[in-house]
Amino acid sequence: IETADDALSALRFVLDRWLHRRDLFAQNFPVSGRRFFGRHRSMSELKDAISSGAAAGIFGLRKVGKTSLLKEIERRASENGDVVVYIDLLRVPADVSDARWIYWKIAVELAERLGRTGHRIPSSRLGGKFADFLDIPSDYPVATAFDSEVTQTLRLVRSANVTPRPKVVLMLDEIERVLPSNIGKEGFSGFFDLFSYLRGVAQESDDFVVIVTGANASVAEAAQFSGKDNPVFNFFKEIYLPMLQVEETTQMVRILGRGMGMHFNPQACEFIHDLTGGHPFFSRQFCSFLSDRYPGRPVQIAAPMVEAVIDQYLEVASKDFQEIIDRFARDYPQELEVCQAIANGGGTIKLDDLVGAEQGALSIKHLLGYQLVNLSESKASLSMGLMRRWLIKSAAMRSAK
Repeated sequence: IETADDALSALRFVLDRWLHRRDLFAQNFPVSGRRFFGRHRSMSELKDAISSGAAAGIFGLRKVGKTSLLKEIERRASENGDVVVYIDLLRVPADVSDARWIYWKIAVELAERLGRTGHRIPSSRLGGKFADFLDIPSDYPVATAFDSEVTQTLRLVRSANVTPRPKVVLMLDEIERVLPSNIGKEGFSGFFDLFSYLRGVAQESDDFVVIVTGANASVAEAAQFSGKDNPVFNFFKEIYLPMLQVEETTQMVRILGRGMGMHFNPQACEFIHDLTGGHPFFSRQFCSFLSDRYPGRPVQIAAPMVEAVIDQYLEVASKDFQEIIDRFARDYPQELEVCQAIANGGGTIKLDDLVGAEQGALSIKHLLGYQLVNLSESKASLSMGLMRRWLIKSAAMRSAK
């Protein structure tokens, strides 16, 4: 019996040693299914948008989970029988600056999704006709052919003898890739025509739903781009992707940590949430950093252990915080000044001190949407403790120079 027990203990030791070597927090790719945590309110909003045929725009900080949310919605909507086409616009080839490629790519994906359900477009003019974009003649009427594909697809959907009737859901991730910008980027040739068309189809039929994501909500807020009317101005329902709630952060940290032999006590979980504001990327990245700093397994993570590594982590994560600052400096300079003022005020500042309460409230609109700032009793505070510490540290370093 002792020999069997010894063998079992040795096996457990080896399994724990190898299994616990995995860093489950170091996941930099979109997640879905069992690795998707929280987002119940956003999921419900998008489910309602699809059901009612309403266009939606999901906006949030970089790496806050926009793509993961789309992929999870894609998974669930597809299981419900909807025809879902997901296009990551970062996938657009570098030498492409024309919407023709997007028309073709959507058509190809549409044909593939229909094929999975046992259907096909009777007379394909684009997706089923050209397997390669380079095969399309330069004078081919791509936009008209695309309209034929969409029209035939909607006919198929409307003829489906099921209840509720399936939707055709088009998801365009990273919309900034094709937008004109205020820093001189022209955007895609044909952008205005493409989005005018998508809006027209969506308004004509609630069977066709457009969902976009971006870090910048200008696609829905800007009345004009480059002196031309924005075809989707006020078209998308703006959904700012919130940070995780403390319960959701705790669930994610504990479940992933358990698979690595890391056990976080309640105080450590709350502290990590306060530091990251519930930002899933920073929560994962910080826990991954903790894993490196406390390699023994199993390990019990307490709040003092979290505090002990913060300064080291700020050095490692500096480029990620700088990316947020650079984006605000480009898109929302007034909000950046607010962030810096709050940090200089020790983490909290009265709205009255931001050029009057009314103007102060206006100046933090996007910060509230991104949940970088919390409001309480006419005071504004930074929701991410790490961001506050990094801003203070950066300001001190600049002053020292």
